[in-house]
Amino acid sequence: MAAFDGSIYAVGGCDSWTCLNTVERYNPETKTWTKAAPLAVARRGCGIAGYKGLLYAIGGHDGMQSLCSVEVYDPSTNTWSTGPSLTACRANVGVAVVAGRLFAVGGFNGKQFLNTIEFLDPQTNEWTSFVSKDFLSESAAASNEDISIANSPSATATSNPDPYMLAPKNSPICSLKKSSRDSSIEPLVEVECENSGDANNTSA
Repeated sequence: MAAFDGSIYAVGGCDSWTCLNTVERYNPETKTWTKAAPLAVARRGCGIAGYKGLLYAIGGHDGMQSLCSVEVYDPSTNTWSTGPSLTACRANVGVAVVAGRLFAVGGFNGKQFLNTIEFLDPQTNEWTSFVSKDFLSESAAASNEDISIANSPSATATSNPDPYMLAPKNSPICSLKKSSRDSSIEPLVEVECENSGDANNTSA
């Protein structure tokens, strides 16, 4: 679910074991739910976020496999279109918009929980991947200019001999640290990013 364009959207999900492609929209003024255009691909555990006037359904699981695909909803036409695919398939992915970038954080690729992060480059409209370290995550929420990540109870840490993947020049390099902020969800960690082309330039 996500708040977007003055409404609340429930996108995909599952009914018992069946993945859904249905989308419902809640109007807080009339206190009613109405149907919006369905997804092209039924999916559960996808990340939902509004970005630049569009609603993104990112990754998820179709009941058989984790998904790399992304769908983009335009509220002005009530239609979904195919968006740029993720660099890694991610079910139960956390998403957040921070500093003008749409981030996809962690998730499950069908074999293991991920500690990788990628963001949608607004100039190329492609996902750029880089790796965080030390913690695995399934969910994320933006607060101010930070990404806060709540560890999933089912996620377990694994050793990574190379904590950073190669990233294009000037893309942010991020790492996770334990948060000092109070939270009802523990443990809470934060993402710190710096530009790969300038170590003194923090982007989140």
